[in-house]
Amino acid sequence: MLNNIKALVVVLFFATAIFTLARSACLHFMSEEDFRRRRAVWFVTTVAVFISPSVWLFILITIPIAIWAAKKDSSPLAASMIIGGATPSFYIAVPHLFAVNSGTALTLFIAIPVLLGQTLKKSNSNDGATRQQGNWVASTLLFTFLALQVIPYWRTESWSSLLRMAFVQIFLAMPGFWLITRTLKSYRAINEVMAVFVLTCALIAPMAVFESMRGWLLYMGVTQHWNASPNAFAYLMRSGQVRALATADHSLALGFIMALGFGFCLHLQRSLNSRKTFAVVGLLMWAGMYAAFSRGPWIAAVMIMFVYLWLMPKGTGRVVKAAIVTGLIGAVIAVTPFGERIINVLPFVGKLETGNIDYRQALLDRALQLIPLKPWFGDIFVLRQMEDLRQGQGIIDLVNGFLLIALFYGLVPLLILLWFILIVIFKVQRASLNSRFFDLNVSSLGSILIACIAGTIFYIWIARFAGELVFLSGLGLAYAKLVSADNHAAVRRLS
Repeated sequence: MLNNIKALVVVLFFATAIFTLARSACLHFMSEEDFRRRRAVWFVTTVAVFISPSVWLFILITIPIAIWAAKKDSSPLAASMIIGGATPSFYIAVPHLFAVNSGTALTLFIAIPVLLGQTLKKSNSNDGATRQQGNWVASTLLFTFLALQVIPYWRTESWSSLLRMAFVQIFLAMPGFWLITRTLKSYRAINEVMAVFVLTCALIAPMAVFESMRGWLLYMGVTQHWNASPNAFAYLMRSGQVRALATADHSLALGFIMALGFGFCLHLQRSLNSRKTFAVVGLLMWAGMYAAFSRGPWIAAVMIMFVYLWLMPKGTGRVVKAAIVTGLIGAVIAVTPFGERIINVLPFVGKLETGNIDYRQALLDRALQLIPLKPWFGDIFVLRQMEDLRQGQGIIDLVNGFLLIALFYGLVPLLILLWFILIVIFKVQRASLNSRFFDLNVSSLGSILIACIAGTIFYIWIARFAGELVFLSGLGLAYAKLVSADNHAAVRRLS
């Protein structure tokens, strides 16, 4: 318990500094009242994390806070993100029922009351009707994708077990998606959610740097004290450096969250119109990515930046300029003490852990052999045919989210997922192009959403399926719906 108190002091020190420094920038995107409430909720949740002697006491403290915050906050989604960012990732085992991720559970307690309230207060206005329609195809595809991951177990599991799996797989995921698509009713609301996401990243980043420098994972003692399922990916090393976790469950996940935070900064800085603030926040995001020491998120962050610039007006020129600046920054970093360490872990050019590249290639080759055996709905026992790929950690590391879906659940769910992604990208790109003629900031919002989705697709390819894809898709559909409503209103005015 004493170590947890020490960790709490460190976390509160960094959080106090970040909230103080970030206040003026945050107030460009949210009200003073919302900022103060979110700050208080973050501190109370963090203290509850470190001082609660059991996970169940933490839940009893946090659920009322989540419900109250969602009721008072102008954006229930933002309230959910603040609480989720302050809570370490772990699985809550409900005896004889199921295990659920902590972030998903807290989102559920926010999403369901909000969605029920919206259902009971159905708007009769034309504007409300316009905004509620149009996303049923995407919602149906996402629901179907999730459902098809439960169906293969019908031959091996009882009906009660299947119902439990369906509840965890579908009914804990969809409310969060609906919370995004049905509560974000203005461009400012989407920008505010992005700003809160960046704020949570900024809070985590210095903690991640501290973890890496000191070799002490601040939140690990909490889950151990709660007797939660041990994290097999804690205290991973690379090049003699501990890979930070902070509140994430894996250093890859932490790095990718920082990459998305950097992507959101690219768009939000247009509203701030402050290069100094953008430079500071961008450096924080990259410091967090470096502390995680995961090369995939580094590539994803650069990819997000270039896709975003390419989608903007005069995109080719922007990309060329960014490439020159990136090359110069890379050259400067190369001559620093960090340069050799970074170069050594880069794919194809580095000399460190080249076995990971070979393992990924072997995994791809084996998957291409096994998928045709049961192509449509996969094989949930496919790991039996991959025992020779078991690593020293005792796991078969399926470091490719798309291959995992194809192997376990088949090409049908994979194609449905790809269809869902394409629909979202098409809608967002069309909306971004349409809005370019009346507001470049609105068009920029669509461009960064597409860029972040592209970065997420890359991350899924090199790591695992990411819930951030659902989050970004929800933002994209909400954005496209707003642009469509504005276009309809403009047509009505002209006629």
